[in-house]
Amino acid sequence: MEDRYRVFISFKNTDLNGKPTEDSKIAEELYDKLIEEGINTFFSNQELNKKGDLNWDGAIDKALKQADILLLVTTSVEHLNSPQVRREWYEGFLSEIRSVNKPDSELLTVVKGLAISELPYHLNSRWPVYDYDVYPIETIVNHIKAALGLNRIEKGSTNYEENIINPYDKIERSKRLKYTSDFTSLRGRDSEIQFLKEFCMGDSNPVRWTYISGEGGSGKSKLAYEFCQIMVDEGWHVYRPCHAETFKDKILEDISQKGKNLLICFDYVKFELLSIRDLIRKFIDNPGRFSHKIRIILVERNKDDIIDSSIFNEEIRRRYYGSGIDLQPLSVESLSDLISDYVRNLSNKMIDEKSCKEIMNTLRVVDSQLTRPIYALIITEAWMDNKPLSDWSTLDANDYVSERELDRLREIATNSTNQTTQISQYLEALQLLVTFSTFIGEISSEELLQLVSSLTEVAENDLMKMLEETEGINGLDEGFSYGLKPDLIGEYFCIRVFDQLHKSNRELLNRFFSEMGEKYFPSLVSYMYNIGKDYGERILASPWKKYFTDITLPESYTYISNNLFSRNNIIKRVKIHDRLIYINKGAFRGCSSLEEINIPNSLELIDSYAFYECSSLKSVTFDDDGKGWVPSIIEIGERAFSECTSLESFNLPSSLRTIGNEAFYNCKSLKKISIPHKIKTLNPSTFKNCESLQQLQFLGKRGDIEI
Repeated sequence: MEDRYRVFISFKNTDLNGKPTEDSKIAEELYDKLIEEGINTFFSNQELNKKGDLNWDGAIDKALKQADILLLVTTSVEHLNSPQVRREWYEGFLSEIRSVNKPDSELLTVVKGLAISELPYHLNSRWPVYDYDVYPIETIVNHIKAALGLNRIEKGSTNYEENIINPYDKIERSKRLKYTSDFTSLRGRDSEIQFLKEFCMGDSNPVRWTYISGEGGSGKSKLAYEFCQIMVDEGWHVYRPCHAETFKDKILEDISQKGKNLLICFDYVKFELLSIRDLIRKFIDNPGRFSHKIRIILVERNKDDIIDSSIFNEEIRRRYYGSGIDLQPLSVESLSDLISDYVRNLSNKMIDEKSCKEIMNTLRVVDSQLTRPIYALIITEAWMDNKPLSDWSTLDANDYVSERELDRLREIATNSTNQTTQISQYLEALQLLVTFSTFIGEISSEELLQLVSSLTEVAENDLMKMLEETEGINGLDEGFSYGLKPDLIGEYFCIRVFDQLHKSNRELLNRFFSEMGEKYFPSLVSYMYNIGKDYGERILASPWKKYFTDITLPESYTYISNNLFSRNNIIKRVKIHDRLIYINKGAFRGCSSLEEINIPNSLELIDSYAFYECSSLKSVTFDDDGKGWVPSIIEIGERAFSECTSLESFNLPSSLRTIGNEAFYNCKSLKKISIPHKIKTLNPSTFKNCESLQQLQFLGKRGDIEI
């Protein structure tokens, strides 16, 4: 009985003139090497001639069904889509994988003179793509051997170190964990992909939006990015995860020229909803200009920051799809597949079952709910580094990856100067380059250089050289720096930098936060929100916690925008200057750690839900001249202080004219309050469920009322 084929090589054999293509020459080279390794391989030029089989289609179909791996070789998109080649890889092998007849099979691609981005999503998303001019034939064959189980990697083996592709290549390491990386795969999200397909193609409404939500490190951006790749293959014009503030003008400029259905994916949307609202309005108000479908995916950690936002009016809410994606934990099987993929993509080897279980056991300690797949990848890298995992905690995982990046910066700083006395100065400058860009999220390299140079007195030319060295960390692209990703890694890296600066240069640490507060306040607030969610306890235990707990509003602010600080669980005190006029809807909503706030006499409005559910708020101080003549607070909106369960007293200014419904609902600790004389009406629900309230004092003609 003849051995079955393990590998099938698909390629365009001849050109229009009947001459052998370069594809066929590469395919033959691969065939020879695979046969040399003892792997039974179907290569049509050899196998069909060898057997003298005249039923070519039948022989090809039989070989396709037998093979575990299809090796697709191409030098052009045209060759890739030629009838016979497409029949083999797309209609044949890929269909078998999709029908679960080949659940563990792989479809590998070898390209030459062709950008990976030009390949269809099916080829560049799940399985590796090898550039013939970059990777030696041996590397490709080693991957095939690993996929066939002929070459496994086991921790502790004598040749373990040799199995990893340059494991100490620090620049490469900094790129691996990004959601755009070819090293990471998308596993266990088939139902989410199907939902997004129906959202895009199953609704006739011209403009629709939905959301993807989940914790930091849960894979939100990865899912959005991979789905965008799918829709490119469907012929849509796509904006992959991006910032609304940066791309809104380009989107409007491009959309009328493309003549295609449009998919826009906005990431980090909580603080950019105004721009998103204005963009959606333009789509709605100009139906003639935008004649194709427009679909918008909003990516954020907490869906309530989108769904409950008062920024979206009723018209825009009607364009909501009606549901979104709240990412749930991956199954153990999917996480194991993710780990196996990562090892194979980095090493061309298969991880053994025992080692995979060891990584999963550590993952259950580091991330007990299994909600953050990023930790599975971090632990896998540590396992590949022979790190002991038995006693690992969440902080150990974070320390491992952040220390690796800090070591890299130390190496760059050391190599950037011959003077020992300058190394620490250069290191601090380099740390600030990364930390500023990580906090801000997107900043021009020119602006970043000027900023750090002014703080550290390191020349811009020297900084530029170091910035280029950190390309893998900063994502330097077309003159911009985007910071350290993924978020969980970037956030903890910043924490480690603050630890070091607090010990070595507190003045520089103070200047960093001063610059952020004065020039990049929205970015500061945004990053504080995320880092507080992920590492709140770690920050509150640090000696520099005041930079996060005590906030000073910039003097240029005359209002606090809707939801600016909402659900920030780390802020305790906010200092407001005397130019502020409005505190808008939900500005401090859900700030569970906020304890006190001063209200200047310039303020005229505390809008609805402004301090809703600030459960630790004890003190609200109003500046007042006692006469109500100074322009000062006129209105407190509905539910403005509702659910402030720790609030004990509240001195309302004499200028106040209106108190909204349920403004102090369920303020269980409130004992006494005085109602100013300008209040003409008071809704019975204003102080509903204030069970400790003993006295309401009316300062008008009605006198005192005991409760």
